[in-house]
This record gives sequence, structure tokens and C-alpha cells, in this order.
Amino acid sequence: SGAISIDEVFFKEMARKILGVVIVDPLSGLILCFERCEERSKEAIGEIIKNFAEAGFEEHIKLCLTDMYAGYVEPVKAYLSKAVHQFCWFHINCFHIGATVLRAKRAYKRAVKKIASFDKKHSNALSAKESEERQALITIRDQAQCHWQGAQRFQRLLMRLLWSRNLDEATARLDQLIRVATKTQNPYVKDMGDFLDRHRPGLLVFYHCLESDQHTLRRPSQSRGQWVSLVKRWAVPITSNVAEHVFRCLRRYTNQMDHFGTKEATQRFFDLFAFHYNLRVLRSGKREGNSLLAAAHVNVVEIFGTDDPYTILGFPPVSQSFES
Repeated sequence: SGAISIDEVFFKEMARKILGVVIVDPLSGLILCFERCEERSKEAIGEIIKNFAEAGFEEHIKLCLTDMYAGYVEPVKAYLSKAVHQFCWFHINCFHIGATVLRAKRAYKRAVKKIASFDKKHSNALSAKESEERQALITIRDQAQCHWQGAQRFQRLLMRLLWSRNLDEATARLDQLIRVATKTQNPYVKDMGDFLDRHRPGLLVFYHCLESDQHTLRRPSQSRGQWVSLVKRWAVPITSNVAEHVFRCLRRYTNQMDHFGTKEATQRFFDLFAFHYNLRVLRSGKREGNSLLAAAHVNVVEIFGTDDPYTILGFPPVSQSFES
């Protein structure tokens, strides 16, 4: 499709932690690369991206989706020079913007509990000093409520700008949000504005896939039976959720294994899992009855002679009978 999503997950390998770095096509769901990595560093992850690019993908990748880890920025720029680097909006909204809104909500609930606790301790008529204390608690509660509501409204406006008609309109609205956040007295909105300002270069670059001929993406069309150009905003991937789905499927096997034994065994398992993931027949969803490769209009039978992953790996066909 021209788009890739890169993410990493931790595993145990003989009493130490290692990484599995996966590169997935978000529009077809195919695993393009799944490599073992010694550590989470710019050099180690950059080596995997370099090998991926030199395998023939550099010319074809137009959009690269990652989280905000700084170790991705330079390798993507160096080895995938024709791609724009987009930060995952799921990570932005849930783990940063959403987490800030949640902190504001918790502060408001704490303020409400303090008033309830105060009223429980002072059931009789309040003295002048106690009335002042209660009024101060009410003021704090009202302020916390305003901060929470302001943070919620900021989050809604931010999510709404992602559906702007073009890049210029989205950029103007984002700049306005950041500008307002710097002037507000709401500490939560100010934190969100600072976060957006720090990661400004990778927030809206996905619009280039719709407006630039150099970054056009394609998607598999089941109705047409071929790959078609992507021209609609709703079809442009802006999250790395497809990589997270790969990890959820992977955990079904690794949770039973507890840990890997050797480097070679780890990489062999990753290769086998990627093969199985791309060739397994799906039981539900819009690709039901097909494998991911078949749904991407790849003739699996023509390449391997069969579409059964076990037969391709060398196991005898199910229909073959045996005698003792």
C-alpha cells in the first residue's frame, strides 16, 4: 500500500529482556518484517529499519506510522527518505491527551470528596472559621470542575481538527489551539498545548497522502479485485493499532512459553509467526474465508502450490492417509 506501521514489544530471553520490532502494512494487515532487537535504542532499531529499506522497500514506502519515541525519528528520515513520518494518534489521544484529561477528572473528584468529608465531620452549625474553610473547598472544587471541562473541550477540538478538509485548514486550527493553550490559566490545557508543540512536525503529515502525488497510497479493494488509489480521508491510517493487533495475537503463544531459549530460537519463532499470521485463513471479519495474502490479491497457490500453511512448511496433506 505504501504505508507501514512500526512498533516494538518486550519479551524474555533467558532472564533478560529483548525486543521484537514489527513492521506491518496497516491497509492490508500483512507483516512485512518481524525482527529480534537487543535494546530499545536509536542504533538498534535503526539497523532493522535500514535492513528493511535495503530489502527493496525504500522506494515504495510513502507513510511511516510510529509512536513518539525519539529513536524512530532519525532512522525513518535517513533510510525511508521518500516517506512522511506520522505519529500515532491513538498514542497521542489515549496516553498523553487522554491521560491529562483523566488527571483533571481525578482532581475534581478529590475536591468533591474533601467537601463530603468536611460535611461529615461538621454536622452541626458551622462557625465563621469553618464556613470560610468550607467556602474555600467549594472554590477549589469549582475551579477543578472548570479545569476538567476545559481539558475535555480541548480534547474534542483537537480530535475534530483531524477531519479538516485540507492540510492548510488543519494546520491553522492546530496552531490556534496551541496558541490558546499557552495563554490559558488551565494547567492541564497548558500541558496538552506544550505536548502538541513539542511533537508538532509529526501530527498532520498524513494529509500529504491525499494532497501530494509523491505520497499516494493504495488499498486492496474486494469489490474490484485489485489495489486502488486511496483518495478518501477516512481510509488514511493515522494509528499504529494494526501493530498492536499483531502483538495481541502473538501473546496467545508467548504467554505459554514464558521465555525464549536462544537468539536463533527467538528469530526462528518470529519468522514462523509472521508466516502463519500472513497465511492463516481468517474465521471472521470482512476478510473471512481468506488469508491476508489472498485478501491482498496475492495468488498464494501459484507461488507455493497450495494455500495450506502446514503443507507449505512440509507437513503431509490432511487428506493423506497412513498405515502403521
